Amino acid sequence: WNMHHEVLLALSGCPGNSFCVSKETGFFELVPDLPFVHPSEHSLVNRVCRLGSCYSYLKCFIAQQNRTALSLHHHLGKQSGGLSCCMYTRALAHGVDRVLDSYRQRLVDVERECVDGPHLPLSHLQHKFEEFQVILPSLEASVKHVLENKVHGCQILSFLHKQCSNGCPALQEAYEKIIWSCHGVMYRQLSAWMVYGLLLDEQKEFFVEQVHRTTKQVCVSVMWCVFVLSTCVCVCV
Repeated sequence: WNMHHEVLLALSGCPGNSFCVSKETGFFELVPDLPFVHPSEHSLVNRVCRLGSCYSYLKCFIAQQNRTALSLHHHLGKQSGGLSCCMYTRALAHGVDRVLDSYRQRLVDVERECVDGPHLPLSHLQHKFEEFQVILPSLEASVKHVLENKVHGCQILSFLHKQCSNGCPALQEAYEKIIWSCHGVMYRQLSAWMVYGLLLDEQKEFFVEQVHRTTKQVCVSVMWCVFVLSTCVCVCV
């Protein structure tokens, strides 16, 4: 039995037969009473493999957003059937996916090291993934906050900017990548509005909205429209 490969499998989001999901914490944990795991290794392995549960949640979030976007694409020109997709949430998923690229590459690198050196201690895996012990749980908590509190549109940007002020360079860099993805959506909306006077905002996500007003001039009612700041969407850029 090779402990390293079981741990790497769990870190990739698949608990396998040696791990289960804890009812108390929601993290991956070793199945109790495994005869080939020393008690001193038990807590170390559980700490490392909690990253696998975070990665699994984020991977499901990204896949869900991709499926929603694909469903919307298939319904273009047809009845959408009530489907809706926040562009900023999709950008959030894209940014998180970019951040996870380094984690996936670390999995590949460590697996290669374990193949070349099968007698590496488990503490080597702990060392290799230590930097992600801050990043992945924070990203999972942020995504849960956005979904559970229905943070919408440009409000996602404001939330991400607050999360970026954390005092941890690695975590700050991760959030900056995500903010960059969300800025792409906002800049497209902003340029369409400022250059062409168009609001590309079907889901009411932009911080500007169009209001129709009517004035009376010499027995004639004139309808016109103005752009105003949205009262329900704030943004920090």
